[in-house]
Amino acid sequence: FYNTSVSMFSFTVGIKGTIFAAGNATIDAALTDFSTKGGDFVVSDYCQMSLTDSSTIDVDGGLIVFNSFSSVVLDSLSSISAQSGSFVLTDSSSISLTDGTLSISDGSVLANSSVTIDVIHSVISLDSKFGSPVKGDLAMSGESVFNIVDSVTSIKGGKFFLSASSNSNVNTTTFNIDGGAFELVDDASFYTFESLFNLTSGDVKCSGDSFSSFKETVLEIRDGDFTVNGKANIELNTSSMVVKGNFSMLDETYVHSLESNITINGGNFVMNSNATIELNGDSLLSISKGDLTLQLSSN
Repeated sequence: FYNTSVSMFSFTVGIKGTIFAAGNATIDAALTDFSTKGGDFVVSDYCQMSLTDSSTIDVDGGLIVFNSFSSVVLDSLSSISAQSGSFVLTDSSSISLTDGTLSISDGSVLANSSVTIDVIHSVISLDSKFGSPVKGDLAMSGESVFNIVDSVTSIKGGKFFLSASSNSNVNTTTFNIDGGAFELVDDASFYTFESLFNLTSGDVKCSGDSFSSFKETVLEIRDGDFTVNGKANIELNTSSMVVKGNFSMLDETYVHSLESNITINGGNFVMNSNATIELNGDSLLSISKGDLTLQLSSN
């Protein structure tokens, strides 16, 4: 493709065919469908793509790839979907999704090397079927950014993973993880505001020099543990956290709570001597049907 405008168009590639756009191409599509089975959809080399008015990109059994400063903008009920395939973004590529859908079945969303994902009024869904070898992760690394506003993110069977100076900003959004995990490593950062964070049958792990901030947010971890280690830092501001599992603060970790409640229900609270928890402004730490253990550090 090169500098193309299409409307009310269906572009389908048969088995193992690949759709490829590159070389400073500009593609504007309205009411248009791009689909391939067994092949890939690749956008590269500064290519800019815009999909509007319920346009779609649909890949079955292949990859959707954006790399080398390429970008895609989707709005007006447009969507990207993949079955038994993943969505891969690298090398300063970007996606902007407004009033649309990103749906991945038995695959992952993998972003690395200064990638930007902006989501507004949209739905992101990653679903791994029972027994699937692919766990359906949403993983950001290499100084990548994930911004989501007034939307819903649902991850089933996989994990949300931030590493290597990547960061995520979650505002007025419902964030659901079922049967997976939430992990921050290295110096990754995660910020929420006025959001709902649900994790069922999975663990939260914050490690390295990671930082997470939960402001006016409700967090519920059901049938899972919350573990903080390394030099990870967590801040709660006017928020509520319920952990139906163990809460562990290890190494030189720090948790600051301001006008927030932390409830451990059916699990233990474990904290070593180098870790710090600070409760300010009528904050409350409560433990129900569990133990409080303070242990000396091995250092």
